[in-house]
Amino acid sequence: MVNAAGKFEQDIIETGAGGLKITFIGHGTLMFTFGGRVIHVDPVGEYADYQTLPKADLILITHEHGDHLDAKVVELLRQPSTRAMLNRPGVDLHSPGIYENYFRQLYQTVNTDKHRINELRQRLDFPEVAARFKLIEDDSVPLVVRYPKKDSKVNELLRRLQAPGALLGGEARRLLRQFQPYLVNVRRRVLSQYQQQGLARELPL
Repeated sequence: MVNAAGKFEQDIIETGAGGLKITFIGHGTLMFTFGGRVIHVDPVGEYADYQTLPKADLILITHEHGDHLDAKVVELLRQPSTRAMLNRPGVDLHSPGIYENYFRQLYQTVNTDKHRINELRQRLDFPEVAARFKLIEDDSVPLVVRYPKKDSKVNELLRRLQAPGALLGGEARRLLRQFQPYLVNVRRRVLSQYQQQGLARELPL
């Protein structure tokens, strides 16, 4: 038995509303941390000491078998504001209403407007909406790839891009469109590795 969340395998998925941390505890047992809220899925005492784990804002129980439902752990995790969603006999998983109810209750437990987009829309501040809103957080950067048979073409585009005034007016848009066949997006951490290995360098503009 493991006694602290940090000992379990974890992953973080970046979303427009912040990072979703997924903690794999055992079998079908998971813990989600999102928007400052904690969601426990099928908490079972066999897989962890839940006295060392955070209390639940939401508890999801997929079915009533003993390796998915532990009533003592559910009671241990509960607090006055905790919501519990339990599987019901005869549930039709093909019914849209099941999922509508699930997400309606789930989204009541998290802040889905971290960047106050709705407030900005009401003020008709659409430039700021465009600046703040991202469905998926993107930490990638474009990288120009040199292909042996196209190297002269890439060099010519780079020369034109670095020329004085190239980024003014519509010329920049036309150049970037011509660059599209030679661009790939890579994560910033991957780019740093490429730079350390001498495989990539920053383009001065």
